[in-house]
Amino acid sequence: MGDLQALKGLSDGELLGGLQVAARRRRVADVEVIRLIAEVDARKLYREQACSSMFSFCVERLGMSEGATARRIRVARCWRELPAILDYLESGRIHLAGLYMLAPHLTRKNAGSVLERAVGKTQRQIEGLVAELAPKPAVPASIRKVASKQSQPPARAVGTVQPALQPPARAIVPAKPANIRPLAPARFHVSFTASEALKKNLDRARELAGHGATVEGLVEDAMALLVAELEKQKLGVRGRKAGKVANPRGRYVAKAVRREVFERDGGQCTYVDEHGRRCSERKGLHLDHVVPFARGGTSTAGNLRLRCGPHNQLAAEQCFGPLFIEARRQHPPPVKRE
Repeated sequence: MGDLQALKGLSDGELLGGLQVAARRRRVADVEVIRLIAEVDARKLYREQACSSMFSFCVERLGMSEGATARRIRVARCWRELPAILDYLESGRIHLAGLYMLAPHLTRKNAGSVLERAVGKTQRQIEGLVAELAPKPAVPASIRKVASKQSQPPARAVGTVQPALQPPARAIVPAKPANIRPLAPARFHVSFTASEALKKNLDRARELAGHGATVEGLVEDAMALLVAELEKQKLGVRGRKAGKVANPRGRYVAKAVRREVFERDGGQCTYVDEHGRRCSERKGLHLDHVVPFARGGTSTAGNLRLRCGPHNQLAAEQCFGPLFIEARRQHPPPVKRE
């Protein structure tokens, strides 16, 4: 039925019947994918595929969108606790988006009644059900004057801020996640809800910087200073003043060594899978001993590498065994002062 001409030759009944069959197959396939995600996630098999999380595995290796991945992972984790939820998806009684919204609010005690109430409901109706399960505080009423289309000011350049940033009296603006969207090569639209303290600092910075200062330029300069300070703290980036001399046989890693390893590894997890694919994680990196410290490994650049948390744990499990690592996690040894 993939050929357009073949589809045109079908009767109305055949076409509708074919679509219904395809929809059922899609639900069955979705259920199978979710079950497989649940087990792969539980076993952390994504680590051997050079991924730091189940989310990155689905996006980078399976080609799923971020939204589709988030929905399936959440439902998969809920399914391990409440196996009946996938029956509702497979039968078409509750759609995947609905289960995604309900999952954080389902318990062994309320799952049966809540799922039955959600049967056949639209996404908007399930949002109402979620509001019953987890009501939020009422938002105070506010009335604001909306500018007419004729009086709207011309569009401003990216990175500038209108003078009147303060919300109207008694109006509460809900915080939203930061939003970064590409506008053109090397140009991005950045938006987020700022605190009053940030607003005051921006205003003061513009006053001190003088005429022509833009929010874009001020934030760029501030970020450069912050990155330099964090690099100084985390990586030992500093002037010529000598730092602490570390014993390569000790556990302490000198900041100069940290910086050397970070620069050598490009600030990215170094795990590479059997297909030559490198883990793309750049956040929450650890310094991992190639030859474990417990087995005589030194804290030198040649014996250190950058690893994300999951791949650092994987290396430890491969060396010492998962049971030993889990026992150490439950009962960590006392820290020895060098």
